[in-house]
Amino acid sequence: MDHAQRIELLQRQIGEGNYGEPGDFQGWRERTRASLRAVFPKDDHWVDRFEDIRYTPMIWAGGTPDSYFDKVRAGGVRTAIAVLEGAIHQAKWKPDSQPNST
Repeated sequence: MDHAQRIELLQRQIGEGNYGEPGDFQGWRERTRASLRAVFPKDDHWVDRFEDIRYTPMIWAGGTPDSYFDKVRAGGVRTAIAVLEGAIHQAKWKPDSQPNST
């Protein structure tokens, strides 16, 4: 995969994130994880930052409305999109970054 293809892969995941409302959240999350791992080495901090994002509330009660869970998940997706944008910025400035070979 060449440099332009790696950037396009990350940009595609931003588009699929749909401003925090991906059509298939679990699928989007797995494809985004795989995309980051394909573009950056396994130990790169962009992969770690993506893995650290929370998509569920840290604390909730039995009466917590579903809309709150949706709001928190959308916020997590928007955070992930920001991480992807940062990763693209780095990739543009470091085109010689080697993708993960595994």
